[in-house]
Amino acid sequence: MRKKNIDIIKSWSGNQPASSYNGNLRTDGKDLWSYNLKIGTTVGMSKILADYTAKSNKFLSQTTSCHVNKASPYADVKVHPTFFTQSDLDKIRG
Repeated sequence: MRKKNIDIIKSWSGNQPASSYNGNLRTDGKDLWSYNLKIGTTVGMSKILADYTAKSNKFLSQTTSCHVNKASPYADVKVHPTFFTQSDLDKIRG
């Protein structure tokens, strides 16, 4: 069954695993991936989205930028991609 990208993002928002038909956008319910790049994560009950768009100077591809923009309304916080370094996440998660 083919799933639209927005359905994958809604699944991430609802903590449910889902994958697009080609696997380019997927979630395990906790993290959101565009290709093999983590663009979203869950900390506590908050959805955190990395801003991989031209606006953040971390633009990687048009597709990833579209994934980020579609997920933006479902995120509680949008952060610069450097937030996703392991040490920053470890500090937040305790």
